[in-house]
Amino acid sequence: MSFGTIPYKRAWYLDVVSSGSVDMRPLICVLEMLRNGNFEEVRSLVPLLTHSSLDVRLYAQQLFADVCSNDDACAFNLALEASKTLDETRRIVLRMGQTLSLSVIPILLTWREALNDPEIDEYVCDALSAILPIDGVDQFSVSDLIFGRLTKRRSLAWMRPVIITEGKNCFSVTLLRNL
Repeated sequence: MSFGTIPYKRAWYLDVVSSGSVDMRPLICVLEMLRNGNFEEVRSLVPLLTHSSLDVRLYAQQLFADVCSNDDACAFNLALEASKTLDETRRIVLRMGQTLSLSVIPILLTWREALNDPEIDEYVCDALSAILPIDGVDQFSVSDLIFGRLTKRRSLAWMRPVIITEGKNCFSVTLLRNL
């Protein structure tokens, strides 16, 4: 299993730990396990992405974006389905870009089309640019057809076995784990 790196965002981590909120306890447990190097618990964050408490959802999304694997990043689709406000949806879209995972690109494009909101287009474009920067594409020109073609060409080139470990293609976080 591949995994990400422990985030160095001490300020929010201290807020969660010191809050003492009953709702935060599952998140605190996962934080402690990650801090101790147990990255098998990354999937424990998935139910927290749709938690009833807004604070828990936001902190879980931030942590998940920092430590999820390429395969696990698709769980953000659940968070988008559970988002209750447009502001929360925007935050999730930006977090998806922070994963740097190619597997969230189809999810971003699908949600962009479903929401059909010019403001969301800008956030989707920012997230896509973080994952796969393509010259000449902005929130006004990002269309599924154009971006889909460019992304397919670029991602196929990007996903060539540039990094190989133990005879297999390696996602960057897997390489970091082996170091």
